Amino acid sequence: MNDLQYRSSSRHAALLAALCAVASACAAGPAAQDKPPQAVPPVLPTAPASAASGVGASDRARAWADIEALVGDANCSADAQCHVVGVGARACGGPARYIAWSSRMTDADQLDAAVQRHAALEREALKGRVSNCLALPEPVAQCRPASGVVAGAMAGVGRCVIVPGARPRLPE
Repeated sequence: MNDLQYRSSSRHAALLAALCAVASACAAGPAAQDKPPQAVPPVLPTAPASAASGVGASDRARAWADIEALVGDANCSADAQCHVVGVGARACGGPARYIAWSSRMTDADQLDAAVQRHAALEREALKGRVSNCLALPEPVAQCRPASGVVAGAMAGVGRCVIVPGARPRLPE
């Protein structure tokens, strides 16, 4: 067999192998192709959090209730009274989400202590888990007029809310 015949037969063999692969994929039929791809959940537990760490959901729920009690309605009368704080924990670090709070209604040191307690419990519960490790950008909170307030009854009272897509204010 000369060199030209060898290259030609090698090409034919490669082409034949590719055609066989395509044919076998098509033979599987539409049933194999109709299945949607399986989504991977953002947090994959390797063991039940409470069993692995000894941290119960009731402890975390009480810590969260403490935060909610401190934040309350987040009443405000100006944007300068509105702040955000990261709460919870993610497996790779950082907060799970942000909430708005008002310095008019909430003591910052007490809130910080409650947030730290809650985050520690969340981190303990997340031991042995993985996540997508995406960092959450810190949002902006603004004082928005309270809905349903009768004019004059509570003039100047609003509520701190997180504003989607707003950029953080620069320190003055």
